[in-house]
Amino acid sequence: MTMARLARLLSASSESAGAEPGPACYGWGGTDPTVADADLILGYLNPDRFCDGRVPLDVSRARHAIEDQIARPRNVSAEDAALGILQVCVTNMVGAVRNITMERGYDPRDFSLVAFGGAGPVHAIFVAAELGIPEVLVLREPGLLSAKGMLLTNYRADVFRTIVESLADAECERLNALFLQMESEALAQLPSGAGEIRTRRLLELCYEGQQNVVPVEAPHFPLQVEHKAAIAAALDEKFKAIYGFLPQNRRAQILHVRVFVERLQDTKRLLERREHAIGSDAAPAPNTYRKMLFPNDGAVRPAVPVYDRDRLPCGTTLIGPLVIEESYSNTVVGPGHTACIDTHGNILISIR
Repeated sequence: MTMARLARLLSASSESAGAEPGPACYGWGGTDPTVADADLILGYLNPDRFCDGRVPLDVSRARHAIEDQIARPRNVSAEDAALGILQVCVTNMVGAVRNITMERGYDPRDFSLVAFGGAGPVHAIFVAAELGIPEVLVLREPGLLSAKGMLLTNYRADVFRTIVESLADAECERLNALFLQMESEALAQLPSGAGEIRTRRLLELCYEGQQNVVPVEAPHFPLQVEHKAAIAAALDEKFKAIYGFLPQNRRAQILHVRVFVERLQDTKRLLERREHAIGSDAAPAPNTYRKMLFPNDGAVRPAVPVYDRDRLPCGTTLIGPLVIEESYSNTVVGPGHTACIDTHGNILISIR
């Protein structure tokens, strides 16, 4: 089987993990092996606790799919095929990280890798090791992070008007009245409730004869004639930073007036500390042990400790290999890596 065929089987398509029919191990009718099937064969997933036990995983289906379509045609074991699937997955992730770091002039070794989602903490250490990233941060409840973000994000309404006139000639009284009217319209769109209201007022500007719009936030409200100089200077600074030059003998022109109104949510809940104290100097006992296989390890490890994240007090330090399980995600810690539970309940993994 070619690498292209393997990559196609693992690509994010209508048959990939999380969709219908899903991975073979879901038992929903899927027959193509996916990353979830490989993770299950490698021992990283608990077949009885996936999605808090709501989706039992079928190890035999996963093994059959990998053997049938990848291992047997390539004359390798199911475990070696699963490692190959993992490597393809990690390579894709590494490429994505390079796109937003190296290709923009950033060295990933200067950063920590934040892992979230259901599968992110399973694969994060392998991505970090490939890129030389020294630390992985796994937030609390990583599998629910996107849902929590949606629930805790600020409510926002945007209103804008198109007006075309020179900044120098624009009447501040009319602009102020327009800003107030638009703010009232935006507030009417927000759901009722508690929370601080934050308002931003912007003028979208260009130079006469051009259409390259640059947003400039109103420095003060209500606007006064003396504020126009600061607005024009901000346009010059932003335009030059974006396009590398300034048009000569062109006056600043207003194209749009825009208002953003937000009702701020209470995001402090995300930073609440867990009230867990370490009861003794002894490290918590593993919940269970499981067979696992790690890249470049050479053999299956017969008894890798598996911990329940809810039972790990703040301040706990563990040496890998190990897995930390929770209801909607698993965190894989590789051989020689150090995992610490910080005061907020996050997992900090040092990659060596």
